[in-house]
Amino acid sequence: MVVLALSVALSSISVGAVLSTALLIGPASCGLLLAKRVRNAMLASCGIGLLCVWGGIVISYESYSWMHGHSWSVSFCIVALVMTCYLLSRLVSWLRGNVTHAIDRSRNANRERGSAYIASSDRKADAHV
Repeated sequence: MVVLALSVALSSISVGAVLSTALLIGPASCGLLLAKRVRNAMLASCGIGLLCVWGGIVISYESYSWMHGHSWSVSFCIVALVMTCYLLSRLVSWLRGNVTHAIDRSRNANRERGSAYIASSDRKADAHV
């Protein structure tokens, strides 16, 4: 926790409060949305954070040629990528949840049909006895 507090204090001076907040919260929330285990969430958040930082640097560098002599700020590009990753992970999580709910509904329907079949076969067996 001390290292985290120190990194936040130092990064807010040199980089800015918005960027340090986005890099602390964004990748972690993406990792938690995408992974089912804590270890996988930590690994995913590290990877997402690295990809967003390096991708933001590359996009900012390349934007110089797109904007004819002007470029986008590196921190803007990084925060935009973090936000994009968060929205995509929310979409994936939502789609995965809808698929899971559809599978659960299908299983419950099959169980109900199966229990109805067993109950009707029990009644037929009792009738024959």
